[in-house]
Amino acid sequence: MTVNNGASVLLGTAGAIIQSNQFITSTSISSAVDLATTEVNGILPIANGGTGASTAVTALSNLGGQPLDADLTAISALVTTGNLVRTGAGTYATRTIIGSSPIAVADGDGVAGNPTISLTGIVPVANGGTGLSTAPVNSILYASAANTYSSQPGNNQILISGPAGVRCGRARFQ
Repeated sequence: MTVNNGASVLLGTAGAIIQSNQFITSTSISSAVDLATTEVNGILPIANGGTGASTAVTALSNLGGQPLDADLTAISALVTTGNLVRTGAGTYATRTIIGSSPIAVADGDGVAGNPTISLTGIVPVANGGTGLSTAPVNSILYASAANTYSSQPGNNQILISGPAGVRCGRARFQ
């Protein structure tokens, strides 16, 4: 006779009841099942609360889990905030964008939103700028010395210059 979990069988007229909600082994009777005992063996099907597998990899696959991955493990181990950077196989770090005058960075770690990068001053000639904060309308910018730009009123003219000894002039437009 097979009696399922929670089922009971009524015996005779005296009302004796045998319940099957206890786990009985050769050494104990318990309402809790210890799956580590030698009395329990085999693979427990998923439908019965198991994994349907004898290995962790197969169990993960049977249950629709994400396979173990070194990159995902490294990312999940991070405890800092910032921009995620892969520094090698299975290795990650967080970084923060930092500005240096005349470049300013707001929210360089991206925690409160996207990082914002802006110019806050004059960009020197050595960094690709003009070194000037303003230039008059209709003016011409020219290199007046090494790493120095200057401006001069254009008055609808083009300034043409060349090396020493080369004759240059101005063209005037009407």
